[in-house]
Amino acid sequence: MAILQNVDMELRQLRYAVAVAEDLHFGRAADRLHVAQPSLSRQIRDLERSLDVRIFDRTSRTVVLTAAGEAFIEMARRTIRMADAASDTARAAASGWTGRVALGFVTSAAGEILPPLVSSQRRIRPAVLLDLRELNSWQQVEALRRGEIDLGITRDVAPADDLTVTPLFHERLVVAVSDAHPLATSDTVGLDDLSGFDFVGLPRLSAPRTWSLLSGLAFTSPSPFPFAQEARQFTTVLALVAAELGIAIVPHSVKSLRREGIRYLHLREPEAYSEVQVARRSKESQISVLQFHDLTVETLKSVELTGTQGTG
Repeated sequence: MAILQNVDMELRQLRYAVAVAEDLHFGRAADRLHVAQPSLSRQIRDLERSLDVRIFDRTSRTVVLTAAGEAFIEMARRTIRMADAASDTARAAASGWTGRVALGFVTSAAGEILPPLVSSQRRIRPAVLLDLRELNSWQQVEALRRGEIDLGITRDVAPADDLTVTPLFHERLVVAVSDAHPLATSDTVGLDDLSGFDFVGLPRLSAPRTWSLLSGLAFTSPSPFPFAQEARQFTTVLALVAAELGIAIVPHSVKSLRREGIRYLHLREPEAYSEVQVARRSKESQISVLQFHDLTVETLKSVELTGTQGTG
């Protein structure tokens, strides 16, 4: 390795030297390199001068490698391979074929949304590393702004100047009640049927549409809804429902979490839905992120998921 240190040389000169070493003939090497033979000879002389070492012993009829030349050519080949690999890696990253994408997702996306998305990504961009982060929608918005994630599978996020939020589909909201709850014998209920019962759920920032529905219920009901407990994740919400601490309005896909002791009731109101979205930074420029954003939209708009409807 020391032979290549502190030497002013070009990668082109290394390629020229390797070509001559392979052909042991300046004329044939020049033809293969598509350069004039005098130019090739001059480049080799300049290289030997910068190294202060003779790489080739040549006469009018023969060209042979010196002992120093053999050592040099071995290292030159390795350097060329490394340079070519670096170029290939840079081009692949620039075109979105390699890289890393940090994807945030809400808990309810794990069951039905993530599997087809990850499958599509592995099939189309297998060299792109997908870093999955389970976060609620509000946490994803903050993580996007801090640069901690690149994309987010969110719910009901409001538009913002610094974020691009693309709707994917509407998912029906259902009511989760314990098996022992008075409403457990019903299949379908209206919001007015929920009046007077305790509620558990996500914080307002994480579930704005659900809170909007409940606020409307509180406005029209003679008795405001009592909110018994907040939780950060749907798994905790379901545990509280099963423990009979309250009922909860949750997306249909939460049923895939399969918590024992819970019944799910359909809501009659047409506005009882959650909008599932993909969010990214508005000024995002990383090709792998932009391509994965488009893949997410294409994949999730074409996959049939239970409890969903179009966004139109």
